Amino acid sequence: FDEYEATVSPMRMSISEDSILFAESCKIKETGCSLVYEFVFRKAGENSSIFSARFMNAGERSIPPDLHESLMAKIEILATSIKAYAEKNGTNLRH
Repeated sequence: FDEYEATVSPMRMSISEDSILFAESCKIKETGCSLVYEFVFRKAGENSSIFSARFMNAGERSIPPDLHESLMAKIEILATSIKAYAEKNGTNLRH
C-alpha cells in the first residue's frame, strides 16, 4: 500500500498443527474502501499443503481497478513466497 494510507486491524489468527488462518480488515482513507483480507494455509497430506487467499469488499464503495490489481499482485507474491518456503522445508504446496 505504498500509494495509500490504510488502517489495518487484525481480526483473527488461528494456528494449529495442521493449519494457519489469518484475517485482517483494512480501511483505505483515499478511496473510502473497506476490505477484509484472509488467507488459509492447510496441510493436505504428508507431502502437500493448500494455500488460499482472498479479499472481500466490506464497504459500500467498490474497489478501484488499480487497487484490485495491486492486491491481486500482492496475493500472488505471498503465495509464491509461502510455496518457496514450503518446498524448501520439504512440503509441496498448491495454490
